[in-house]
Amino acid sequence: MHLKTRIKAIPTHAGIDYLGAGCIAGTKLGIVTREANKTPKPSSEPIYLFDAETMQLLKVRWSTPSGNYLFRCLNESKKYLDSVVTR
Repeated sequence: MHLKTRIKAIPTHAGIDYLGAGCIAGTKLGIVTREANKTPKPSSEPIYLFDAETMQLLKVRWSTPSGNYLFRCLNESKKYLDSVVTR
């Protein structure tokens, strides 16, 4: 699937310990959703990426209007937690 919408990024410096070739992606349409009248709808929301062990905030990305998102250049040996808070 080719994303035509650019994914907005808020710069956060995670440090060289987190640099690598790994990625986390929400690739299915509507992966980030908002419940409207009990029918989930795709939503553009901020996605937060944390180190799962220290809970340090590493990166913030916005999902596209179709709900897709991507975190790239991640160290594959680390554990991560991604979270979204809807507005």
